[in-house]
Amino acid sequence: MKHRMTLTNLKSSQDSVSHGRKRPFDFYDTDQPSLLARVGKTTCTFYCYLSRTNKQKLASKSAHELDNSELKHLRRVCREISGQYRELDALTFDDSTPRHYLRYVYKHVVSSKVYDEIDRLPDFILETPINLLRPHEIERWKSLRLKKGIAQDTLRKQYYALSGMLNYALRHGHISHHHIKGVKFIIDKQSTIAKAYTPDQLERLRTVLKSCSLRDQCVVLLTLLSGSRPKESLSIRIQDLDFDRSQIWLRSSTTKGQIARYVKMPPVLSKKISEYLEAEWVNNSNGWLFYNPKTNDRLKNFRKQWETIANAAMLNGVRFYDLRHTFCSMMIKEGSLPVVQKLMGHRQIGTTAKYLHHFADEEDIAASSLQDRMGFNDF
Repeated sequence: MKHRMTLTNLKSSQDSVSHGRKRPFDFYDTDQPSLLARVGKTTCTFYCYLSRTNKQKLASKSAHELDNSELKHLRRVCREISGQYRELDALTFDDSTPRHYLRYVYKHVVSSKVYDEIDRLPDFILETPINLLRPHEIERWKSLRLKKGIAQDTLRKQYYALSGMLNYALRHGHISHHHIKGVKFIIDKQSTIAKAYTPDQLERLRTVLKSCSLRDQCVVLLTLLSGSRPKESLSIRIQDLDFDRSQIWLRSSTTKGQIARYVKMPPVLSKKISEYLEAEWVNNSNGWLFYNPKTNDRLKNFRKQWETIANAAMLNGVRFYDLRHTFCSMMIKEGSLPVVQKLMGHRQIGTTAKYLHHFADEEDIAASSLQDRMGFNDF
């Protein structure tokens, strides 16, 4: 979780954990990237990152016992600790690229989540010298990503991560200035509404999938026909499959809400997984369903494969995650909200109810047919 670390945010986070609405989690500070608060039921334990894998404990205290002066002191201590490990002369990195600074300096004081946000930026930004990087390069990147259907809110997070790194370099005298300030992002509330695939898009996707490997077919069908999240699909083990009951067990460690659940396995999905296990599956010690032989580990992301499929099927304006949204929207039409909530793994039914906007056009039809079914048409 990455927000500004204020007393209000820390108190509300600790209350959420103590009341069981959330499990203990790490709270990262957007102002001081090396500061981490591990939020538990009764206390918040503060750490300072010395490197991506090494951190130093600073204090442990209930959020309700903290005050603003103590929080400011923790930030100041973090700046001093992270600064003493990287004492560098001014102007050292003006001619260097953002990628060079990220890998040799910033990774020692920032969380892995922020590091990954910056590292996902394209080469024409990360390989441009810092003193030559201008807002029009950011606008070019933004335009390219918007054409692929990426929400501006997502792009803004990446931009702020890059801007935060350059501000850190400026504050510590590693660069003399940077010029990427002032890029605007229009956050449309409608962009957060879940999108569903149209019948034409699903038909194009079906056509392209027939030419893909069985593994890729299974990954896509798992999200579309069972409603599992991409991370949940890629974390399935062989022992989680129950072909007799046509269901898949999703472990709590892989779900967003840390709640284990079953998802259904329709006949076509069961058939494809069986074909994949017989023809392509590679036996591995941990029993991962989707295994990467190159890394000797599970398949951790499906980004490159999906980009190839989406380009071939001309799926502009929708994402891989929207396959899950499509499943939810269609299930709501067939069943009740509590049933769909259980299948989707939503903690609150209000989250599931957000998908009802897909049926706004059917409200008048439903209201008109109701009077007929009740016998009041000619009243």
